[in-house]
Amino acid sequence: MNFYQTQSAFSRSELLPVIPDWTVSQLAEIAQQHLLHYGWLDAYHTERTAEKLQQINTRSIDRLLKARQEAGFELQSQTLPQQRHLGCCRDFSLFFTALMRAQGVPARSRVGFAGYFREGHWHDHVIGEYWNGDRWVRVDPQLDQLQRDAIQLGFDPLDVPDSPDVFVTAARAWQLYRAGEVDPWNYAIFPGSPIGGPGFIRGNLLHELWSLNKIELLLWEGPEEFWRDLEVLSEEELKATDQLATYLVSGEETLKGLQHWLERYPVDQITCRAPNGHEEVWEREAVTLVPGA
Repeated sequence: MNFYQTQSAFSRSELLPVIPDWTVSQLAEIAQQHLLHYGWLDAYHTERTAEKLQQINTRSIDRLLKARQEAGFELQSQTLPQQRHLGCCRDFSLFFTALMRAQGVPARSRVGFAGYFREGHWHDHVIGEYWNGDRWVRVDPQLDQLQRDAIQLGFDPLDVPDSPDVFVTAARAWQLYRAGEVDPWNYAIFPGSPIGGPGFIRGNLLHELWSLNKIELLLWEGPEEFWRDLEVLSEEELKATDQLATYLVSGEETLKGLQHWLERYPVDQITCRAPNGHEEVWEREAVTLVPGA
């Protein structure tokens, strides 16, 4: 657990405080007061501008917190939606994870698919997990009251049920696809989107592996392996992906095992192709130095 108790290159920041008498709800609300999902702008009556959309490429919590300071906001400020920094589920979960780690609690991001945004569809989604001493508790820090009401959420987002009807990890989604039990095109960024399907599931599986190794990349970036089309993979490569999925679903992952798989799917030179059209190539060692980091 010590591994997840310490910050990653993406979550660390000297601006993260130790908060006396903190609660899980309080930490989730801090993330909600500073971030706004770029796909929910209309629901919050917030203008969409090119300058604002570039915020979704803020890679590290340190850069996020510095941007918030520059905008005149303190960590526990109450904000209006239009005053918040644009991001996505990855950013809410990473911010929540960073706050939990700052309190000395093991926490991590988990990449997968959520079934609670729209019935019959599995949206790619990242949630947070923290260790309460007995189990990993799943938290969706993105879901404020407006979103809970909009999707008619039927559970507490601070304790997301460990149910295949609610959230499936990317590894489990890959297994379901390979077994022919699901339509892989129901796993996408939204219903009918061309950004979905088998290759998309595999890409999220790689992101799940990397996040469990505390390499919490933006969801639209990755090394060469992430961008490979599924059609060009050999049968041996597909079987290796199956084995990775089996390992991550087992619930018996160890740091040694995760790092073994990281050697199989390393993260070195990374290509970013963002939804707003931004593109860049960077080296992981320079995470705090590249533009937008």
